[in-house]
Amino acid sequence: MIDVEPLLAPTETMPPAGIDLEYDPAFLALDALARGNPERQFEALAEPTAWPDVLEASQALLAKSKDLRIGVVYARAASRVHGLAGFHAGLRLLTGLFERYWDTLYPPLDADDDNDPALRVNALAPLADAYTPFAESETLLHDLRESEVCRARGERLTVRDMLVAQGRLAAAQGESAATPARVEGMLADALARDRDTLAEGLDLPRAVQALSDALTGRLGAERAPLLADMLGTARLVAAQMHAAAPQAEPQTETAPQAGVERRMTARPGEIATREDAVALLDSVCAFLERTEPAHPAPLLIRRARGLMGKDFLSVMRDLAPGSLDQIHLIAGTKPE
Repeated sequence: MIDVEPLLAPTETMPPAGIDLEYDPAFLALDALARGNPERQFEALAEPTAWPDVLEASQALLAKSKDLRIGVVYARAASRVHGLAGFHAGLRLLTGLFERYWDTLYPPLDADDDNDPALRVNALAPLADAYTPFAESETLLHDLRESEVCRARGERLTVRDMLVAQGRLAAAQGESAATPARVEGMLADALARDRDTLAEGLDLPRAVQALSDALTGRLGAERAPLLADMLGTARLVAAQMHAAAPQAEPQTETAPQAGVERRMTARPGEIATREDAVALLDSVCAFLERTEPAHPAPLLIRRARGLMGKDFLSVMRDLAPGSLDQIHLIAGTKPE
């Protein structure tokens, strides 16, 4: 598993989050490098993005500044260089930035607008399932699909291959469609060579859910990027790995990871955990926003989603704060 702790360590200059590099030449160069060569993007011989260089540059800048924009670039580059293990590392990095550096993270909160996190919401746009101003190839969902899972039998297996084999995506023009038998065989061969080769894939649903929870906890359900498609893909990947090698189990040192095992043993479509229920609500929101963008239901569903995990008093404090005094009187409790 790729270690992201060095990237999450406080900066040496102006700790803990360092300096704002938004107008720094190195930051601008990283953005240009990640976008490739826009002048040639419509040419047949367009230059591909140099992802190893992007990865190296993003790591260097994270040592100077804890910036979500740099973190997103790192996640994209890591997935292109290290495959599924890199994507998993990118998820953990973004989760760590949100959990450890919220108060000092870049881009900053808007102090003139009650610490509004609009700039951070914009920085996270490439994560969202729904329409964004980015091209499809510039989203993390696309990076996940293109991530290499393993190499076996002289071939490269990607998440896209796994989706095609399950009928979730169509094969690219001119390419033969991957089959379930081919996917299962390659996964089994890879596991035979290295029992840890599937660790990140088996843990992927937990990692996506952890990031989703971190984003929702800080931004609220209404403004946090919707990761339903990403979570659904992660669960499909984990389920196929589990089917190909049922004896392979991820690390279970913590309770959240044990929850991943419970989800993977549930029948397809069955709600087995609270996380499954939350993911289903996210999927409903994504469907309605895609098919009926003017429908108000997603606003109410997200409100309900934000109440998951709260106790009764917390729910009433959110929905009807004026009723708290009467509730405390009836219950014989004291306000906090």
